[in-house]
Amino acid sequence: MLTAQPEHKLRALKAGAKDSSASRSISQRCLIRVHNMLEVRLLHLETKTLYDRVVAEQKVSERLLLNVLPHTIAERLKGRAEVTADSFTEVIADNFAEVTVLFATSWTSRSFPRA
Repeated sequence: MLTAQPEHKLRALKAGAKDSSASRSISQRCLIRVHNMLEVRLLHLETKTLYDRVVAEQKVSERLLLNVLPHTIAERLKGRAEVTADSFTEVIADNFAEVTVLFATSWTSRSFPRA
């Protein structure tokens, strides 16, 4: 906010202005302040966009996890702290005496490169 009347400075700040300057002409200092505030606003919008994308991707990942694993196992995986390959020692699977697991996919002629 730029004003030629210093008494308006406090009123503008109370109304939501992020910064103010009492000046009769736009100075280099004011231009830098405006540039900085625009940059902060753009970074805020970019951060929000990226956050929204992360949330959407997390939902997709969770849906895939629930499609591949039993619900109880998926919930155990989601509830765990970050695990690295070196520190993975806990078994999360249930024990079944007899079980068969089949992973299948649909292949079409377009799936294979032509010779």
